[in-house]
Amino acid sequence: MCGAEIDINKCSTNMEEYGNDSKLKEKEKILVGASPDAVLEYSNGSSEVLEVKNHCPFVPTEWMTGGKKKKKKSKFRIRELPMQAKVPSVYIPQLMMEMLCVGKSCRSAVMVRQTATCGAVILRLHRDDEWIEEMLYWIS
Repeated sequence: MCGAEIDINKCSTNMEEYGNDSKLKEKEKILVGASPDAVLEYSNGSSEVLEVKNHCPFVPTEWMTGGKKKKKKSKFRIRELPMQAKVPSVYIPQLMMEMLCVGKSCRSAVMVRQTATCGAVILRLHRDDEWIEEMLYWIS
């Protein structure tokens, strides 16, 4: 669910909030949506989105052997990938869109990445309004 200032799972971006320097036309509106796993609201009026990613450690045995079939009883193997202490670039558009939909009071996103074999890592990504404006330009 997005913030109280917008409809559930819908975010109509009003380009006036991006000022006269915006690459987008003043009258242009884009209907976008995002659904964070939770919204953390603080007593000072700020908020953060929370996104949790559970990574499955089980992969087909063929993936681990380069596609070659081996005479093994198990069809799956455990692949343990180390958890890096940074937000993977593939998730940045999702987190920025979630922050946009929650509103200007949302200045960062908390991401929890976890796996059954390697534990969890908690990360924070700060809002970048220039990045969001560029994203909106390309999806408009």
